[in-house]
Amino acid sequence: MPSRFQMLQRGDGQLRWRLLSGNYKVLGVGPHWYGNFEAVIVELARVRSAAVRRTPAVHRLSGGWKWTLDGDEGGGGATSSRSFARRVEAELSAARFCAQATIAPVHPVVATYPSPHAHRGLRS
Repeated sequence: MPSRFQMLQRGDGQLRWRLLSGNYKVLGVGPHWYGNFEAVIVELARVRSAAVRRTPAVHRLSGGWKWTLDGDEGGGGATSSRSFARRVEAELSAARFCAQATIAPVHPVVATYPSPHAHRGLRS
């Protein structure tokens, strides 16, 4: 299966996107939650444009390296979903994200984001 954008919805109805590779690895995520599907689609257009026109920035954080991509036209952009042990790994991850973001379709099904209280053995 090729890469695709997946929508996640949390309990309050807010939506967020993530880019999944063909083997279900998360290539990048949106840093913000949105009120409706259409707002996410508008944001993805900005992210796709930024993926072509901009170079992601790689930052050293405590515990590793992360990348961020500023969105076009004031959009929220994208960020790595995890930190990396080495800078070169973060740079390669950012390059993979940019290459796939420009061609990945949006998956039409919205996935439900798990509630923080939905862990096994806990009762709400």
